Amino acid sequence: PPGDIAAARPRVFLEVGCGVGNTAFPLLAADSAAIVHCCDFSQRAVALVRRRAEALPPAEGARVHPFVCDVTCEPLTAHVPAGSVDVATLVFVLSAISPTAMEAAVRNVSSVMRPGAAGRVLVRDYAAGDLAQERFATKDRQRLSDNFYVRGDGTRAYYFTPESLTGLFQKHGMLLEELAVHERAITNRGQGVRMDRRWVQASFASAAVPADALP
Repeated sequence: PPGDIAAARPRVFLEVGCGVGNTAFPLLAADSAAIVHCCDFSQRAVALVRRRAEALPPAEGARVHPFVCDVTCEPLTAHVPAGSVDVATLVFVLSAISPTAMEAAVRNVSSVMRPGAAGRVLVRDYAAGDLAQERFATKDRQRLSDNFYVRGDGTRAYYFTPESLTGLFQKHGMLLEELAVHERAITNRGQGVRMDRRWVQASFASAAVPADALP
């Protein structure tokens, strides 16, 4: 478990980019006292989370707090108390954000993390060298900038190196605790094609001081 969390108070989680709550609801089930904040850019996704929460027993549903938020420009502190979150998750979230807006998103998340290295931010995202990136590399019109591409449906994808991901969080006083690049070879037997997928997974400890106090 991340950090030393007093047993007298519930753990507070934040799921950024919650979709339909596939992380939020298992957390509620696993921890009978947890408070789970979850946000997404999509109003439709958040509406689905609200409906799922309303279907739970009242005491359980009251522990999940879904809200719509663009973390690149809307303050999380409008919905989540500053310095209150023990664990935040960003799973395939940052890669969908323009590199010019990533720092704003990380600063925003940092603002609600429990300070003094008591909070943890858990990240999982695409890694440079992934098969999809190699396919993009053959199509110049889909390349927006280094390691940043636009898909055919208009969504975007950034592919992180360990250094770029670590640097993004360290700029806001967060400390790298663990980072690994995972690789998996998937074979399409029908087509006889091997697909090498790569993603990066990391844990960062929250800043010793609030994000808004950093230079």
